[in-house]
Amino acid sequence: QDAVNAVAEGGTVNVAAGNYDEQIDIGKSLVLEGDVGDMSAGPGPNAPVINDTSLCDNRTVNINANDVTVEGFIMTTQCIYATIRVANGITGAQILDNDISNNWTAVGLSPNSTGSTVMRNLVHNNVYGITVGGSQNNTVSNNEVYDNASGGILFKCGGE
Repeated sequence: QDAVNAVAEGGTVNVAAGNYDEQIDIGKSLVLEGDVGDMSAGPGPNAPVINDTSLCDNRTVNINANDVTVEGFIMTTQCIYATIRVANGITGAQILDNDISNNWTAVGLSPNSTGSTVMRNLVHNNVYGITVGGSQNNTVSNNEVYDNASGGILFKCGGE
């Protein structure tokens, strides 16, 4: 969180390999980059691991700004919230090359969010994979979505 707070608007936070126990709230345009690997789904071999070891009181990565990219991470939380959430009214979020597993919902696109891209992610062993809740003009492409208990990709009229 400290690096996200410190980077300039539109900047890039490069995250080194390792384990990080935290929640990240992104309130400005930026790129949060781990190891994106090659053009196949999922991150590279040196992807940082984000574990939400809190009391699950919020999302692991909460995108509250336009034009945010989150790419190249492994995320496991076991919380009831979406691991990566694009908040209401946000445009241009990019969620790329991540491995998101063992959560309630891997990725949640909230109502009135538009123009998000969810691409080349491994989304598995969650209750729900990717939920599109009343958002528009999104691209969900080239993800590997499997073994999610209650659905892989869900389109809903509201909510994440």
